[in-house]
Amino acid sequence: MFAINKKQLLLAAISVCATMNLVGCGSADVADKTNAVTKQGTIDVETMTVGIPEQSLQKAVFSFALDDTPIAHTGGKNQYMARNKLKDGAVVLAQCKNGKCFQLQRLYRETPISKEEGEAVMKSMMPKDAPAQSRVDDKQLSDSKIKMPVVEYYFGDEYLGAITYTNGTDNKVFAVTVDKPSVLTEGAAASGAETKPTE
Repeated sequence: MFAINKKQLLLAAISVCATMNLVGCGSADVADKTNAVTKQGTIDVETMTVGIPEQSLQKAVFSFALDDTPIAHTGGKNQYMARNKLKDGAVVLAQCKNGKCFQLQRLYRETPISKEEGEAVMKSMMPKDAPAQSRVDDKQLSDSKIKMPVVEYYFGDEYLGAITYTNGTDNKVFAVTVDKPSVLTEGAAASGAETKPTE
């Protein structure tokens, strides 16, 4: 039998704790599968966020399909549509350019949701490190000439959210959109061309 003194036991305990901490950190990274693509070619559409690489959508062949209509490729972009509706009835569209998803949109054509639900959905479509909301532009709500008013939410200079209402009176949401404009400007800077924001 080998004699083990208190100092050796202490060092062993410290080593075990350090190893557990490292493993714990690795497990947290693996557990955060917000935008991860499985080996089966799927991605969790419920939790994915704007700004992910377009390659992820290309690999998630059982979750997304590339829209092959001409309008879906205007301005050099690619549009992807989720193959299945979400639990809340939303149809998900993803717009990509310069290798990244610059816009995520959820359409509630058949099952409009409330303003509060729409705002919660909008925040869930942004990365966890997105800046806090800085201002809101809701002037369209007071314009009776606009049939489907849009309220814009600014999150610093990095993200722009938008809620489109079915009309200006019943407070029901038709669409929730999140944009990351820097994806477009970065691509324009790299190519030396000017890129206008997508409508």
